[in-house]
Formats: sequence, structure tokens, C-alpha cells
Amino acid sequence: MKRTPDFVVARLVAFLLVLLFLSPMVLANGIVRDSIGAVSSGRGGANVSHSDNLAILNDNPAGLAWVDDTLLFEFSGDFLIRNVHYRDPLGSDEAENRLFFLPQVSIAGRLPNSQIRLGLTAVMPGGYGARYTLNHNPLGLSDYRSEGMLLKILPTVALPLGDRVSIGGGIGLGYGRTELRMPYTFQATPGLAGGFGTIDMDADGFGVTWNAGIQVKATDRLTFGVSYISETLLEQEGDIFVNAPALAPANIANYDVDANITWPRSFALGGNYEFDFGRLSFDTVWYNWSDAFEKFRFRLSNGDNPTIDGIAGPEPYDEFPLNWDDSVSLRLGYEHFFCERKTVVRLGYTWNLNPIPDGTATPLLPGILEHTVTIGLGHDFGPVKLDVAYQWAIADNQTVGVSDILGPGGTTATSDFNFSEMRAQAHWLFVTMMARF
Repeated sequence: MKRTPDFVVARLVAFLLVLLFLSPMVLANGIVRDSIGAVSSGRGGANVSHSDNLAILNDNPAGLAWVDDTLLFEFSGDFLIRNVHYRDPLGSDEAENRLFFLPQVSIAGRLPNSQIRLGLTAVMPGGYGARYTLNHNPLGLSDYRSEGMLLKILPTVALPLGDRVSIGGGIGLGYGRTELRMPYTFQATPGLAGGFGTIDMDADGFGVTWNAGIQVKATDRLTFGVSYISETLLEQEGDIFVNAPALAPANIANYDVDANITWPRSFALGGNYEFDFGRLSFDTVWYNWSDAFEKFRFRLSNGDNPTIDGIAGPEPYDEFPLNWDDSVSLRLGYEHFFCERKTVVRLGYTWNLNPIPDGTATPLLPGILEHTVTIGLGHDFGPVKLDVAYQWAIADNQTVGVSDILGPGGTTATSDFNFSEMRAQAHWLFVTMMARF
């Protein structure tokens, strides 16, 4: 397949980003993370009204306006152990245990002789991943693999408007990658709908991402924050290998693939109240999944199998149903201070409304975690501040009756995921170091 110079450059940049983040293809619990770094994670993910960590560059850049230090550097290592168990009537009964590592690097500072603060963060706010060996009818024991991620490189700026109000915003680059290796039934492709086989897809691409926010200090003790994170539309390009014995005698084909992946926009409202001895925080976050994850669409081109092209046309496409619902995340945290506020203990709870309807639930997108309890500890050593946190997340079992996803022959009665059940839990460990210069 021929690739344009722009495509080659994009892949090179993507490779450099992969090196920067060590292993960004190893992804997390579900689609969008509840929290980033140890500070917000210890208090249940509440961060929209805060300014004590650099995860605010993603969550609400307006908080950067209240940072007094000339230069800050923050590194977070977030570790995930995730367990997802899946079973169905075809005899599949498999649990997947995986360890993931998600780093975050941020730098921020105040311009000399100015109230303007600038920041830059490289962060992975979302992703998914699953690997199984499951029974498929009629292909038998088959590999199922999905990997997806969103990486943001986000420059930000913030400015206080007097002593009580601050504003901030950022605009930057989103990078995403999608890998799929699985039995697949074509859902909507003219000439191919109901045809099945296996696919092996690898695609990546870039898009614009931005955010904006405001913070208001209503009193000396009470602060509110509002933030908006834009949707990130990634125009991904790559390759796909199709092996479809039900379509034609010469059933193997290679294509170029174009897939548009949209990560959802979100709107958050939060607040915190300072006591003499501690702080209580809350966030409410809305995610617009219904627009972002209605369908997974991809288009094939430059195929090398004239027989399949004759059935489906030279540029076949398909639409895989998702039909996710909008969701809400409620986050509550408490922090207790010791040693003249140099040491802090954190507790928190997060509740997420599961956006995945039963009809399109699959083990390939295990984003069903609903309840999370958190604990954290931090100490300010002066030039360096160190924080750690732990989260335990669980989900109610999700059961599929008759799936909305078509199976071989183009009917839901033969769907690969009929009468299946999935449950999940996750353990997170966060370690964050902030250095002041």
C-alpha cells in the first residue's frame, strides 16, 4: 500500500510519543480515567476546584493561576492491576489479569513580572485493552484482542482576575491508536453484511484537543470550579488484514483502513471547603458518550483481492454498533492535615454510571467499573512533595440477553456475545512527585 509523506511523518511522531511514554499501548480500566496522579486520586478524583497538583492542566487549567511557585515539575507513575472475567454459553469462561503502567509528566511556571502562568502536560486520560482466547461459532477457539488509547500533549495558560476569580485554557495535540484482532461479522457493509471471518487491524492518528475552565473563591474557605474538556476526534489510518472464508474462495485480503475515533467531551462542576484541620471536596462530571460512541465506523481501500472487491466494491465500509449512553461521575473526597499542613491523609469515593447498554456489551471494551474507594498519603519535604494513593474499583455484573451485534448470517440470533456475562475489578497504585524550583 502507498503512504503519503504526511502519513510517514505522523507515524514517526507517534513512535517518538510511544518512546516517551514507555508503553502507551498498555491501557487501563475502561475508557476515561476517574483521576490522574496521587493527589486527586487519593480524594476520589475530585480536582476541578483545586490547585495543589498539575493534573489540573487536564482537569481544570484555571487552577494553575493560584500556583505561587516560579517553576514546578511533576511526574506521576500510575499502576493498574485489572481483572475482567467473561463467560458465555459457547463454553468460554476466562479471566484476564493484567498489569499496566501509565505515566504523566507536567511542567508549569509563572512568567517573570507577570500574573500569567503557563503549563505543559503529557498525559493519558483514557484507554482500554483486553486479550482473551474464546470460543466462536463456527470458527472455534479464537484470539480476541483490543487495544486503544488517548494521549494528550496539552499546553495551557491561566490568569487570575483579581483575588477571587481565575480563568485558564489549553489547546494541543491528541494522539490515539487502535488495535483489533478478533473474529468479526460485517454489520452493515453492502455485499458483506453477515459475512464473517477474522480481522487484524492496526491504526493510529492525531486530532486537536482543548479545555477551558474557571475557578471562583467564594470565601476564604470555599472554592468552586467549572471546566469543559472538548471531544477529541482522531482521524486514524493504518492497515487491516481480513481472512473471511465465508465470503469467497480466495478469502484473504489486505486493505488500508481509515477509522474516525471520537473521545467524548465532558463538563465538570466541583467545589471544596477548607476547615482548620482538613478539606472536603466534591466533583460532578458529565460525559457525552452518546455522540462519541454511537458507532465504530471504518472504511477500507486499496484492497489486494479482486474477488472480495467484486462483492463489496473497491472501498467497503462498516459500522459496528455501540449505542453508549451519556454518563455521570460523582466524586467525593476528604483530606486531613497534620504537622502544620505538611502531611495529609486522604479518603475518597467515586461513583460512575455505566454508559454501556447490555445490548452492545463485549469483553473488548471492559469499561463497566462503577464504585471506587480511595485512600492516600502525602508529605511536603520543602523543595519536593511526595504523594501516594490506592484505589479499589468494582462493578456490578453485566449480563447480555440477545446482543444487538449481528452474528454470522446477519442475525442477532447468532451473535458472538448472546447470553454472556462480564464482571470486573481493578486495583490502582499512584505515586506522584512534585519538585519546586
